Amino acid sequence: AETVRGIIKRDEYLGVYRTAQTKSISFKNKRRFENKDCFIFENRYEALVDKNTWELAQILLRKTKGSTISIQENIFKGLIYCFDCEERMRLEKRGNKKTNQFDYRFYCHHKDCEHQNSIQKNILESIILKELMILRDVILSNKDEFVEYVLAYKSVSKRISLDLNKELLILNGRAEEINKFIENLMVQHAKGLLSQSTLSSLLEKHKREKAAIDIELQKIKSKIADEQVNTTKEEKIQEILDIIQSLNESNLLKAEVIQRLISKIYVRTRYVKEGSHERDVDITIVYRTYNEIIKGFLTNDG
Repeated sequence: AETVRGIIKRDEYLGVYRTAQTKSISFKNKRRFENKDCFIFENRYEALVDKNTWELAQILLRKTKGSTISIQENIFKGLIYCFDCEERMRLEKRGNKKTNQFDYRFYCHHKDCEHQNSIQKNILESIILKELMILRDVILSNKDEFVEYVLAYKSVSKRISLDLNKELLILNGRAEEINKFIENLMVQHAKGLLSQSTLSSLLEKHKREKAAIDIELQKIKSKIADEQVNTTKEEKIQEILDIIQSLNESNLLKAEVIQRLISKIYVRTRYVKEGSHERDVDITIVYRTYNEIIKGFLTNDG
């Protein structure tokens, strides 16, 4: 299993090339260690998988690491978060001697969390079922209004997305220039045309610039991801409508539906009064696509 996970984690399938991935302390010591200072060249080879598929695989790997509870038992795998500390909640599986069955409970395991929220899995399922059925009924009964609302929302932030993509293009261009320059330096050094001291000096200078560019690229990509919902084409609208239209009480609580539709679920629980076992439960759903638009449309319709 770990071998398969290691293969999926490799970014060589995206066309990434890394120089000197391992190193040794000295020529006398044969043991090799990971070289964190290796140079990375993107798009060096033809990618075998697209970036979105690779990133989705990494998300699924992080969600399933170390878990002994199957996705069939836990349809909310990797989706449940504590409202207060924003840490991912764990699922506890306990045997019930009275019913001779298993009880499931999501709980916050973060020691520094003030409230350490928890909720029974069956209670959470009933709440999610109700919320998604409301979502389905509201959007499908106002389909034309929903499409207009999405397109209007899209046009408002179109300029922001264009500016971000323009800035991203400029930074990517500079990063590519630095990569080619570094590659050329390595070739010159290998041919004996460049001394080690000159090579080290030039590499250090361009490495600092590349690191600064990488930080800016991550910030811009994060902003673009936030704005992506506003620039999605009309075909994406039909896709989300098709998903919602296919929802019914028999398939709503299936792992493939929940994982495709929802990105995160925040759980907040509070005791009604001190010493009481009765609790108020507040659930916040973050949808994988059109989250802000869906929330805004439901609010306006309500």
